[in-house]
Amino acid sequence: MEAIGPEGPRPAVLEAHPELLALLDRSETFRRVEERYRIEISGRTLYLVRGDTLGSREDLLVDALARGSAPEGADPLSRALFLELPGRLQEVIRGVTRSDQEQPSNRPGAPGKGEIAMAITDPVIERKVEELKAKLRTFELDGKLMYVAEGDLLLEEAQLADYVTHAANVEPPNLPAGPGGEGLVGILQNGKLLRWPPGFVISYCVLRATFRSEREYATVRTNMMAAARDWEETCGVSFRHMAELDGSRTRPQEVVFPVQLFNAGGQFIAASFFPNDPIERRHLLIDPSYFSSGFDPVGVLRHELGHVIGFRHEHIRSGAAPRCPTEDTSQTIDLTAYDPRSVMHYFCGGVGSRDLKITELDVQGSQRVYGMPLSSFRLVA
Repeated sequence: MEAIGPEGPRPAVLEAHPELLALLDRSETFRRVEERYRIEISGRTLYLVRGDTLGSREDLLVDALARGSAPEGADPLSRALFLELPGRLQEVIRGVTRSDQEQPSNRPGAPGKGEIAMAITDPVIERKVEELKAKLRTFELDGKLMYVAEGDLLLEEAQLADYVTHAANVEPPNLPAGPGGEGLVGILQNGKLLRWPPGFVISYCVLRATFRSEREYATVRTNMMAAARDWEETCGVSFRHMAELDGSRTRPQEVVFPVQLFNAGGQFIAASFFPNDPIERRHLLIDPSYFSSGFDPVGVLRHELGHVIGFRHEHIRSGAAPRCPTEDTSQTIDLTAYDPRSVMHYFCGGVGSRDLKITELDVQGSQRVYGMPLSSFRLVA
């Protein structure tokens, strides 16, 4: 996730029209927008803007006004904020939004800033979103309705338009120099492969109180350690189990994500997140069916940790069996030959493995993104 701190440059529209800044302190509506999108990180207050970016209050103001300029598809708060502007400034914001839409993207298939805000007003996208909503399973998490895509990817309703538009934004990270290639499927953001920063330790805890018994908690704790170790021995990632926080009753701020039992009614066995997901979405959820799924329980967590470090499902490739899940709608990019034995491949269409082990192609792909495992090096002081 890209972070834009408060010390960053002021948005150009605010430089040109400083009267808009009055909304920062005088608008009760903007205060409510702030409450919704505020995120505290390491003692700093930032705001979620444009869906997956951290920015300042000024960035949030411009983003909310751009969303509010859409007569349809805007969230009510952003629309109300936009309508607080006099007609002259409303036209200014509409002009900025149109200008952003017309700017060329820096990668194929990527919208401009305004396009993200306006995407749901596109009748084609709107129709696809409605089709997707009718097809996907749902459940409630922390009071929010969540949609289950691709079997274990969790999306809020507001994310469905972006998912439909950008689901094909994937790339095999270990393509050789020539045509073709096989291996893991990575995620592109702004034309670059998504990954955690070098040296970053991905910390987690296992929330004991959410499990139905001490035995279930101990099983997941042990299996998480094994799955994390498998990835650490594969490529240059590092996990840390902060066991001292396992007794927490709520999500500890000190960890990247908590692991917890969550009864989704069998909608999934387990579900996790991607590195660029907002902080509030960073959970690894275990459904009770995990304990009797017929899949290798460590393998299930290996698969979910594969998402956590930035890898998509292997079976979304064009070469996958037709009976494999296709909710991702990735039909606009010709994905190359795939690895049916990959840890990231479902057991579907007569291929895949219930063991969900890391294959040699998985090793090659993950090392292209994260490098060799740290155990391969002799570290000197």
